[in-house]
Parts: sequence; structure tokens; C-alpha cells
Amino acid sequence: MLLPLAVLAGLVVLAAAPARAQSPQLYAPDGTYLGNLNTNQFDPNSVSNPYGQYGSPYSVDSINNPYGQYGSPYSPNSARNPFGTGGGTVAEARGGHNSSYCSSCARDSHGRIARSPEMREQFMRETGYPHGRPGYVVDHIRPLCHGGADTPANMQWQTRSEARAKDLWECD
Repeated sequence: MLLPLAVLAGLVVLAAAPARAQSPQLYAPDGTYLGNLNTNQFDPNSVSNPYGQYGSPYSVDSINNPYGQYGSPYSPNSARNPFGTGGGTVAEARGGHNSSYCSSCARDSHGRIARSPEMREQFMRETGYPHGRPGYVVDHIRPLCHGGADTPANMQWQTRSEARAKDLWECD
């Protein structure tokens, strides 16, 4: 009798586990990542999560903010403006993790998002390491592929091992 109950409990746990399907993603006309298009209120990147960055009616990056540039019925960048020129792009998620390929971002000759060497050098000077910091790399706090700015205010020092781990899930 105990074995069937254990098997039943295991099936209940498996049935309650969330699905790992990839959601389509929304991008503004300028390439800014605006969240995952799904109805999962527990997905931190969902436009349906009222407490998340992309679903909150108070967040700057939310299409649900009626006063923000992406949710206002008067903004040219809003999908809610019937006369606007913007509206955004829906992209399918790619790869085995949450992909966020920015198709409108400027690219270098290797296909990577173009970065400003001047901004990187300015960050290094401002933080007291004008020639680099041994064992560390310059990292963007909000990734460029998610609409982060390539400015010193969006940069931080990160260890090489942390950077390698972060690159596996951050962007394609």
C-alpha cells in the first residue's frame, strides 16, 4: 500500500511542475526587450506578471504602464497607439534556454552586439583600473541584448568565472 502512495505522490509532483516551453518575446522598435508574451503570472519576465519589470503598471519597461513610452495610447512606440509608427516585434525564443536575440541591435564583424570601446575605457578609469583589473572582466548589469545601455552606469567588474557562467544563460 505504501508503494502505490509514493508513486501517486511522485506523479502529483510531476504534474504540478511548470512546463519549460519557450515563450515568444516582445521587443520595442528600438530593440529594447519588453518581456515574454505569456500568461504566466509567476514568470519574472512575463508581461502578465503584475509585480514583474515587464508586467507592472508602474514599470518604465512595461507595456501595461499607461504613462510609459511602451504602454501609453499616445506614445509612437506603443502597441496601444492605433496611430503610432512603433508597436514592437515579436520574436520566437531560440536555443535551450530563455533566448533574447536582439535582431535590431548593431553588430560587429563577428555578429556580436557592437560595444563602445570609449565607454569601456571610461568605466575602467572611473573605477580606478585604467589598464584592467586582473582576473575580472567588464560586464553590463542590464545586458545589451535586453536593452541595457552601453554606458559606464550600466557596467560592473565581474570575475572571469562568473562571466562565463552568466554568458551561458544571459543571451545568445
